[in-house]
Amino acid sequence: MIRLIQRLLKYTSIKHLDYQLLIDSLGKLREIAKKIKLNEQ
Repeated sequence: MIRLIQRLLKYTSIKHLDYQLLIDSLGKLREIAKKIKLNEQ
């Protein structure tokens, strides 16, 4: 997960990166991951 973020940051100009959008996306990914874990149990 962290590697993916690092890769995205590497290919994205940090000046143009919308940090709020990134944070929101991470929050959504975290929620999805929790749902998947609950479904697996």
